[in-house]
Amino acid sequence: MTWFIALSVCLVSVASIQAQQSVTGLVPGSLPTLAEGRFRKALDATATPVMMDGETAYRQPPLTLECWVKLSSARQINVIVSCDPRQSSQHWCLQSQSGTGKIELYLPGYSPQYISGDAVLADGKWHAAAFTFDGTRVKLFVDGALTAEREVVRQGKLSPKPGYLCIGMAIDGNARIGCHGLIDDVRLSRTVREIRQKPEAPALLDPLTLGLWTFDQVDQLAGDPAWTPRP
Repeated sequence: MTWFIALSVCLVSVASIQAQQSVTGLVPGSLPTLAEGRFRKALDATATPVMMDGETAYRQPPLTLECWVKLSSARQINVIVSCDPRQSSQHWCLQSQSGTGKIELYLPGYSPQYISGDAVLADGKWHAAAFTFDGTRVKLFVDGALTAEREVVRQGKLSPKPGYLCIGMAIDGNARIGCHGLIDDVRLSRTVREIRQKPEAPALLDPLTLGLWTFDQVDQLAGDPAWTPRP
């Protein structure tokens, strides 16, 4: 089964200030599903997760990922944003844990592979979720509060396998790991940002922003009509 959304209008990047960033290699299909978000509209990741061509900068620390999520179930992993397939040494995945619904970052190219926090994301409420990664230290934040901090060490068991940047899913070989919930206002930055409080306004585009996905418009968004949401 193939399933994806090609992003154009809802993708805002520094490069798009001068020319809209192109998305290549994606076959257009049906429109994605949007819902009422934390700020204007949000992606309904249960119905239509999205993916776009990866960029080298998405894989290289320092990185900060910030977003809003409203996850409806803790029975399974909820993938919020992921980069590259899970078999890649450069893969990272912000998600909620299966069973607990707590925030977690998966880094298979490092030890420890899983960095978990104490704050719950999957409780049916809107939460601001974020991580920072400078190459040796990971910090996880929920609603502006630090919930986990761990040092990590690179391990050589895996090799790089460049792939897609995905919102609401992760690629695991021929399988896909999805998300039950809404995702809004995703910002990826090429720096370690200071996170001191829960944001009260949408994220801003600045020179350190690699991508800003607001999901406020559906025009020129296209998805795979064969995608069937998981039960």
